[in-house]
Amino acid sequence: MEAKFAMEHEVAKILDHHEYAAVATVENQKPRLRRMPKYNKGLSIYLVANRKSQTWDLESKTPVSLLVGHGENDSRETVEIDGKLSVNTEEALRQQIWREEFSADFSGPDDPDYLILQVKAIRVELTDKDGQKHEWFDY
Repeated sequence: MEAKFAMEHEVAKILDHHEYAAVATVENQKPRLRRMPKYNKGLSIYLVANRKSQTWDLESKTPVSLLVGHGENDSRETVEIDGKLSVNTEEALRQQIWREEFSADFSGPDDPDYLILQVKAIRVELTDKDGQKHEWFDY
């Protein structure tokens, strides 16, 4: 149990240092990869999306894979997460995640096209600074 706690701490630390994630989904039986703004509170992960530009079915708990940290800051540390996406409508969270840079795409945190997608992690893989891989599953 202590090893899992230590890994979760390292994963959260890496997530905290990166504002974006590479996000992969499958749409119309084809892979789709995009770079999306990411917000996290510990291991709770949220993505910012535009309702007008997203093309996946958000009602079906869309499968998703995230890659955070790869190739940034010359670090070997990365986090890969497989999980499911769902829409989070908590008003306080929408306000908390809002950044001024989003103004280019949204009128504000109350814009109905401003979506907060929550990632429910099923598998997490941490590659540490020495290149060692550590994995855990959460069903």
